Amino acid sequence: MKIIQPLLIAGLLVALGVYVAYLRTALRDRVLAALFVALAVGAVLFPDLTTVAANRLGVGRGTDLLLYLLALGGTFVFLVVYIRLLRLEQAVTTLVRRLAILEAERGDEGREPDASGKP
Repeated sequence: MKIIQPLLIAGLLVALGVYVAYLRTALRDRVLAALFVALAVGAVLFPDLTTVAANRLGVGRGTDLLLYLLALGGTFVFLVVYIRLLRLEQAVTTLVRRLAILEAERGDEGREPDASGKP
């Protein structure tokens, strides 16, 4: 075993632990994360398997295959985060519009709140 392998495995396990402990996600997402970490640990322990998989898929080297998978994964994550950001912006816009309508109906638009926080 090379010196880098235990460090990489420890890093992967810490990342999985942080993900499971601090992010409230669905069970399906946690299982997918655990599967991803298991595959990554396998690739760290047996790096020649990535080359075998790459050759079967028509890619020259295992390193290239991992780079392609990383690019696909990064694109997927970018799109998911972007879509969530758009939804959050739409939700904030809806809330601000509703608040403005409520304040206009009550006639509160020009008043400053007092010390109690009430207008």
